[in-house]
Amino acid sequence: MYDIAIYGSGFAGYSVAAPLLERGYSVVVVEKGPRNDFRKSVELAQVISPWQTVESAVHFGAVEFGVAANPPRFIGLGGTSSVWSGRWRPLDAVDFLRFKDGRSWPFDISELEPHYLAASVRFEFSLRNNLDFEPIRRRALNCGLRLVQTALQTEPIRLTERWGRLEDDYPRLVILSDAAQTEFNVSNGTIEDVFVRRNNGHRTKIEAHDHVIAAGGIASAGLVGELHHAATGCLQPFLDGYMDHPKGLAGTLWPTRGLEDLDELLKQNEFGLSLPEDELLQRGIGNHVVLLEPTDSRRDRAVARWSKHAIKLRLSAEQFPEKWNGIDYRRSSEVRWRISVDTRRDVNLFFRLISPRIEALFGRVDGKAWIDFVGASHPAGCTPMSSKPSGCQLHPNGRLNSLTNVYCISSSAFPCGGSANPTMTIAALGNRLSEQLTCNG
Repeated sequence: MYDIAIYGSGFAGYSVAAPLLERGYSVVVVEKGPRNDFRKSVELAQVISPWQTVESAVHFGAVEFGVAANPPRFIGLGGTSSVWSGRWRPLDAVDFLRFKDGRSWPFDISELEPHYLAASVRFEFSLRNNLDFEPIRRRALNCGLRLVQTALQTEPIRLTERWGRLEDDYPRLVILSDAAQTEFNVSNGTIEDVFVRRNNGHRTKIEAHDHVIAAGGIASAGLVGELHHAATGCLQPFLDGYMDHPKGLAGTLWPTRGLEDLDELLKQNEFGLSLPEDELLQRGIGNHVVLLEPTDSRRDRAVARWSKHAIKLRLSAEQFPEKWNGIDYRRSSEVRWRISVDTRRDVNLFFRLISPRIEALFGRVDGKAWIDFVGASHPAGCTPMSSKPSGCQLHPNGRLNSLTNVYCISSSAFPCGGSANPTMTIAALGNRLSEQLTCNG
């Protein structure tokens, strides 16, 4: 009998397992993918998507393995950390104050702040803003702009090696990779036991006090739906509210002023611009961010060069949950996702409001009539936390509505997504759950 069984070995699973192992708990981790077969991991990660293409915006070698598209996930030990670019950022306070399509976070940002801090300590980076940027931040604020730090940690963190170190340090950890099939025995509102059949033919029985779904924004939602069906007999084949972070080129900046500030921001490559949070909330606009990208990547010129070179304005958008965006589990996890007219209206209003403020800070902005959006490989939102959960929604602590010993902490638990990379919030939710399980134990 294990204390905890975890399904998925990405940042969510690791952020639950590591602190529990440190506290003396026994943990078994079930991973569908292999430990070190990149080709197989990429093949397993493919997603069917007949509407908008669901794939990674960053090429990580899928074509080299005979796969046409870059999938929005990676199924193998360490999860998407194996190909992840490494840009940590917590959600903003405004993201926890949203109420969209009946969804909202069941707590405010103060609930996660200690867990954001714990995640930063575990993964060895600082939450503190760079104080050197305070003068730029104040000048941006005077123009009605919010300076957003988009990356607290820029070096990729690969979990495969970290899992190996945990195995060396804690004999109470067992990792079952290459899991071809997982059969849950549900009875009386709990998971009684689980049988895992691996690709080598071995079949392993798991008994655990608690079970944690941490398999990513797409696979986790499918497991929650499967378990809800087993517990209640109620099948929800389509789970709606799927969200991503659409990104696209929104316009061009022609700098004529504030060149030293601009040069400093471009050097760091970890800051963006947005509207003040209270204004976003008042107007009901998404928490979008404009990223600055030089068309001339050379760094050996004087600051004055920016007065002669265009700066791309790339927009990273928050997509609100919508009823027609979701995952159909009758069709092998088919993702039905599109960027709606409502999303485009919201983004266009945001850019109309922010453009003159960027002009006041740096110079002329030429906006594009049409933003060619692509996804950011951040699937989220199909089994959201709720203060009054129903169906496949989750309790505020991540517990499934229909089972007393099962929790979900992947990005599928996000009621709203903001514009931040979800990884840090996933890690914070994992740390939070580890503390709750410790108290329950």
